[in-house]
Amino acid sequence: MRTFTKVIIWIIAILVILVIISYLLPGKYYIERSVVINADKEIIFDQFCDYNNWENWTPWGKELDSAATIEFIGSCEEGAIQKWDGEIMGNGEMMITRLIPYEIMEYELKFDGGKYRSQGSMFLEPEEEGYRVTWTDEGDLGYNPITRYMGLMIDGMMGPDFEKGLNKLKEVAEGMPDFPDIEVTEVEPVIALSITDSSTLDQMGMKMAELYELLSGYITARKANITGPAYCVFHSWDPEGHTVIEAGFPVDKELPEKLNMKSTLTPGGKALKSLFIGPYDQSEAVYMAMDKYLKHNKLEMAGGPWEVYLNDPVTEPDPNKWETLIYFPIK
Repeated sequence: MRTFTKVIIWIIAILVILVIISYLLPGKYYIERSVVINADKEIIFDQFCDYNNWENWTPWGKELDSAATIEFIGSCEEGAIQKWDGEIMGNGEMMITRLIPYEIMEYELKFDGGKYRSQGSMFLEPEEEGYRVTWTDEGDLGYNPITRYMGLMIDGMMGPDFEKGLNKLKEVAEGMPDFPDIEVTEVEPVIALSITDSSTLDQMGMKMAELYELLSGYITARKANITGPAYCVFHSWDPEGHTVIEAGFPVDKELPEKLNMKSTLTPGGKALKSLFIGPYDQSEAVYMAMDKYLKHNKLEMAGGPWEVYLNDPVTEPDPNKWETLIYFPIK
């Protein structure tokens, strides 16, 4: 009996000592991993800022838990949420709490209806060979002795997943085409002659060629001069129907209107600008990139986009060398 009592006392003593030690352990945990990615910062940022892209590289997704349901609310913006519920991943959500475009994203992570919480971040820093992407996560371990001891193992448990995700992010970002250079500029409008018409997308090229031929013929007949490259404003965009376009040339003097031709000004004002080189029907990626740039920087459109054709099939027969300036008017 005495031996049994002694054993119980020793067990209790050990437990008490372990509890005391637990309160001497760190009350918070912190995980940090990083990788250098040789890609444009816009491409990298878009991958981790937009939850819709996380499946491309995250270590926690359908590949880990095929039965999981994943929901996205919002895109690359403060308040955007990713929710999941799975057999392996459990249930939880991640919400963006702070965002500096192309620099940092901070988030709050919740598990089991908010029972467990942590704060994390992903941020970019320039390096000689690209950008260093750092992924962090930290949380409060509370006063539960078991949780305090678990805190000693969290880095070893989660760190490898962070490394796996970052290496996959590097692979994805470096394998994507370069992000187009986008800048905010001020465009000075000049005198022009234009025609407004509409066309289906499959007939767009033929329609624009027809309009430019009409314009150039009339400009020549009126003894005026074309002073710059052709442009086209897209007043509406309907992939299934007719898109309203305004094709025009800058000219050296005002011309009298004839039929649907009118004297006007080229598009101008504050705008986003990007240069696309290649066939006209392959510029969608630039439009998508510029649209994301708008959202990331909380900018608003102030009308339809327009294009300026620095060369054309007449002067340059190779479509891969066609140069198009794309503008998004902004407020």
